[in-house]
This record gives sequence, C-alpha cells and structure tokens, in this order.
Amino acid sequence: MNRLQRDGVTLAVRVHNPLARGVPVLLTHGFGATAGMWEPNVDALSVDRPVIVWDQRATAAATHPTT
Repeated sequence: MNRLQRDGVTLAVRVHNPLARGVPVLLTHGFGATAGMWEPNVDALSVDRPVIVWDQRATAAATHPTT
C-alpha cells in the first residue's frame, strides 16, 4: 500500500487499475475491518475504472494521532 501523511497520521491507500478511464470508486471499510475486506471484489470492480481502498486511522497499516 502507498502511504499518505496528513495531520500527524499516516493513511494506507491502494489504487487498483489507476490508468482506467472510468469514474473512480472509493471503498471504505466499516468499524473493526480493514481495506483487505474488499480484496474479493476489487478485480471485478476495477475492470474499467480505478478502485481505491484505504485503511482508516488506527486500523491495519494506518497510524493514529500521537497527541
């Protein structure tokens, strides 16, 4: 996953099929889950569009604020 740092927090983001021309889709996991929950769906959803998955703060590969 790629890392994005903002306001003291590192978010983990992965873009599937980034060069596709369709409307991008952002998939967000629920409480207690991670971006990995979308893996079974990503191939089908990213055939013709970019699909972005990310780990919310303090989950999996993301960090939490230190203050």
